[in-house]
Amino acid sequence: MIGLLSHGWPETGYSLDQIEQLGPEHAVPASFGNYAVRTLKLKGGKSLDLGANDVDRLLMRPVQLLPAEPGIGLCHWYLEDDAPELNTTPVVAWALCVDGEVRPVTPGGVDGGTGTADGDCFVRMPDGTIRGVGTMCDPSGFPNEADLLAYLVEQEAARAEHRRAAAAHAASKAEAVA
Repeated sequence: MIGLLSHGWPETGYSLDQIEQLGPEHAVPASFGNYAVRTLKLKGGKSLDLGANDVDRLLMRPVQLLPAEPGIGLCHWYLEDDAPELNTTPVVAWALCVDGEVRPVTPGGVDGGTGTADGDCFVRMPDGTIRGVGTMCDPSGFPNEADLLAYLVEQEAARAEHRRAAAAHAASKAEAVA
């Protein structure tokens, strides 16, 4: 729902206009699992400790929805198999979110219901071109889905090679120490 942050068990809803400040990350004591949290201060003196998933959900919370032009699709890709695949899901709206990012909304939710606040994705435009959305994406885009898929496969191959090189380097260092 727009304008609400749910938190706790049982679920408790807080209106976004109650938020005063989202504090910096800090550690909680080991008795609570020793993980990092951010304190959300609400009007009236109440505060909530939010874990990383809670913070992502808060940042992705839409404060305004704008209808999307028909024919826009959010791109999803699968690169693990020998036959990489690219699919799209219709974008029904654009969400202006708490963190100021504009994200595509599909029937599955903001950013396709991924639940991550990185805000980076690719969308197929009505003319078939692919455009990056978010702060980290290249806005120049791709002329079609095939070019995007080729780029993604190339990037995954480069990451895999980097992982192999890092593992080989670590193994050689461990061998030298032994």
